[in-house]
Order: sequence, then C-alpha cells, then structure tokens
Amino acid sequence: LINTLSGFCRKLQQNLYLLYVSTKLILLEINRFELFLTKPMSKYEVESVWDYPRPPRVEPSNEEIVVIHNGVELIRTNRSFRVLETSHPPTYYLPLADFKKDVLVPVDGNTFCEFKGRADYFDLIVGDKKIERFAWEYPEPTARFQDLIGHIAFYPASVDSVTVDGEQVIPQEGGFYGGWITSRVKGPFKGAPGTWGW
Repeated sequence: LINTLSGFCRKLQQNLYLLYVSTKLILLEINRFELFLTKPMSKYEVESVWDYPRPPRVEPSNEEIVVIHNGVELIRTNRSFRVLETSHPPTYYLPLADFKKDVLVPVDGNTFCEFKGRADYFDLIVGDKKIERFAWEYPEPTARFQDLIGHIAFYPASVDSVTVDGEQVIPQEGGFYGGWITSRVKGPFKGAPGTWGW
C-alpha cells in the first residue's frame, strides 16, 4: 500500500509539474499575442502630431502607397513626400509621373496657401466617373516647399481605397484638411467639430 501511494504521489508530482510548465508556456503565448495586438502596424516609431512644426516641414517617405477608385489602381508608389504640421495628420504628396495615364486632368482656378503658395487643381476621371478638383499641386512653391514640385495631394476620403504599407488610411475629419491617419501617428487631430481654433 505504501509503495502504491508513493508511486501515485510521484506521478501526481510529475503531472503537476507538467501542468505548471504548460501554464507558463500558455501565459507566455498570451503575452506575445497581446503584444502583437497592441503593437502599431507601422514599422516606424509612432509620432505625435503635436510634435510637428508650424510652419510645416516636408520630408520624403518610401512607404508603399496604393490608391484605388472605381476598381482602377490609380497609383502604386514608394516615392512620396509628407507635409507635417502641428495638430494635423500628414498630408502625402505623390508623384504625378507615377499616376495612371490620363486619369488626372488640369482645370482652371487656383487657391493660395500661406506657406506653400499658389495651388492648381486636377479633376480625376476614371471611366465614366469624374471627381472635380480632386487633387492639387504647387507648381511654383515657396522656397521651403520646392520638393513638392511635380507632386499632388488629394483628400483620401474622395476615393475608394488608400493604403500606406498595406494599412487602410483614415481621412482627417472636417472636409477642409487633407491629412492621412495611420497607426504611424497619434492625435488628437485638428478637423473635428470644436477643433478648428486649435
């Protein structure tokens, strides 16, 4: 009887140890999974838009940007510029030369930006669909923004899909600003009701 109890206790001890090890491994995997869920999708360090300068700064980006509308891929490029301004998510400027041929049509009329200068506009035509004044460019920008020559910006909400490195872009609120929100940036962002005075 003593031998039987002793054997039972040894087996129980072994099983409890295996259970302990298994539990530790499971908890380790859960922690790894939680880290995956909370880790930003972007390969870049998360930026606060409140650390951006005013007047804005221009910087190059090699993120892959894909824009699709009405079933047509308008552009796929890893050559862009980000304009970074206090309280705003970045506005991306994409090279005109990388857009699908004949989808952008210059139109009359312009506006003026206090920092960049005169903006000219383009309609977007995809099949029988047209978006008027879809995009803008600065053909003769001020000295600080010379890199933007030959590049255009647009409102991401105006097309079906915009992705940056595979991540779907969330348009900046407000309808006036052209910022792109991704996991690379954190707010709060100007544009929503009550924020225009920021």
